[in-house]
Amino acid sequence: MDRNGDTQCYSERFETSAEAAVLFAAGFRHPALQMLRRECEHLDAAAGPKAWTMLFEACHLLGERDEFDRLAVRYRESFGAVSAPRWGYAAAVEAPGTARLAGILASMEDLKDLVESAKSRKTVAIDFSRVERIDFAFAPTLCALFRTYGMQGKRIILANIAELHAELLHSVGIGPHVALLRRRLLDHEAANVAPNASNDERAEAAAA
Repeated sequence: MDRNGDTQCYSERFETSAEAAVLFAAGFRHPALQMLRRECEHLDAAAGPKAWTMLFEACHLLGERDEFDRLAVRYRESFGAVSAPRWGYAAAVEAPGTARLAGILASMEDLKDLVESAKSRKTVAIDFSRVERIDFAFAPTLCALFRTYGMQGKRIILANIAELHAELLHSVGIGPHVALLRRRLLDHEAANVAPNASNDERAEAAAA
């Protein structure tokens, strides 16, 4: 407050990657894609790996296959990168007792299985591979849950999480006690697979 008793608000501008993650979480998915596309026009592969990864992920989450393939061609031509992403994801990291989340995370109801399984575990491993979006309004509650687990002495592992979702949680304040294992896009060195292969077939080839 100032000396007149009026509340003053200060805001700090997010980095573009964080701003795009917030837009995507808030439901403005195509504007987030456009923002990342503009950002990557000015970044080389070394300077902007996060933005490029998030751009490819946004295309994948939106089902924009043609856009994804066009960007992958540009990536290879611009940077000479033989490991430019391919459509699909590498096989998900799995572990016994992992809680699995899916779809849009927007309320505690979406976490009821996780909350129940976490009661008896010291290590809480959570598979994010099927999460489409974390609702922006719910993200602080999700981070607060993870902080609570941390204060209880639990170790939290978020496995197969998209960079887009990881950036959102970092922006909200996930804290240092959570380990994030990023999901890997397939790359052109992964395997020789048929052009019309399914994601499962591509993942199996990449893991071979």
